[in-house]
Amino acid sequence: MDMSEIFGRLGIVPALDADEDQMALDTVRALWPEAEPQELSSRPGEYLDARAAENCHETCGGLEGCPRRGYVPRVRRLDTPPYGISYDVAYAPCKFLMAREEQRRLSGAVRSSSIPARFSRCTLEGYTTDGRPASIAAAKAAAMRAIDTGDGLALCGPRGTGKTHLAAAMAGEVLRRGQPAAFVCVPDLLDDMRRSGADEGGAMDVVKGLPFLALDDLGQQRTTEWAGERLYMLVNYRYANELQTVITTNAGSPRELAEKLGDHGEYIASRLYEMCRWVALQGPDCRMANRGNNACRTLSA
Repeated sequence: MDMSEIFGRLGIVPALDADEDQMALDTVRALWPEAEPQELSSRPGEYLDARAAENCHETCGGLEGCPRRGYVPRVRRLDTPPYGISYDVAYAPCKFLMAREEQRRLSGAVRSSSIPARFSRCTLEGYTTDGRPASIAAAKAAAMRAIDTGDGLALCGPRGTGKTHLAAAMAGEVLRRGQPAAFVCVPDLLDDMRRSGADEGGAMDVVKGLPFLALDDLGQQRTTEWAGERLYMLVNYRYANELQTVITTNAGSPRELAEKLGDHGEYIASRLYEMCRWVALQGPDCRMANRGNNACRTLSA
């Protein structure tokens, strides 16, 4: 892709009578005023591309339509004895490209990491609160706030109140912002852990360090010693490294969740209590009460 195509996609019209070499030097001197023409080692057009990309992160909507296919040019100052100082342009992957690659690695290790089709279209804006209990609106507000603050969230309450919708919508929003995220049903995640074992790059290795992780239906897994140990390892790692964690559970309180988790339950619930803001959702089972209401069917879980 040549520079004219890049400028065209970005809506930039370069001056036709400008000296490209001088423009390249001006771009470098905006960062390092002492730069000399003979110290520029990249092609002039690459410096102009770097200038055009300075603020692309503020307006970029993702990889689709990106003229650079996810690589951002940046001017570098190199001091390489005995050759001295030079200035070149290096292309590094942007946050959207890195997030996509991380998602691919995640999908390869954790088959259950993708947001299920039923909830893939869930958004925070589309979470309906009209005519529903006040706790539903409070939960939506807490979810929207947590997306911006990075705080953990525990969505607890009876089935059909919209917990899964909120957790899936949060994961989707994180992905849209160019950060890796996973939404996993806990019993399915444990199956993936059994399949991959303790291998490097296995399910546990990949999931535990994600910036955002939503654990759906925590407490619905079989309460075995092995499951309790794996869940403790996962939660403890995220607790120690202050990684944003969202859970949904039918348990009404941390104490009830500890009982549902069996082995290591008290340790897991204690950490989650500190990591997450606990929000209780109340109301009828939306699936049962509004079977014919498509809008409701998309938000209930």
